[in-house]
Amino acid sequence: MAPLETQILNYFKEHPRASDTLEGIVQWWLMGDHSADSIEQARLALEHLVSLDVLSARVDNTGRAHYRLNRIDNRP
Repeated sequence: MAPLETQILNYFKEHPRASDTLEGIVQWWLMGDHSADSIEQARLALEHLVSLDVLSARVDNTGRAHYRLNRIDNRP
């Protein structure tokens, strides 16, 4: 797993009920720079974690995805 994915997953493990958008995760959780490249790297990391079924993404009525940790008992 890439370092950024590990950092995101560690936050979710410490805050298992957390849910946020890409922008919120970059601004508040990662506290990194907000350059387009950093945001794109975070987006790719989140998408990869969703593809692994570790996270889920729920799209709100504005079209923004909110990411959250999948419950372990929901996994096959």
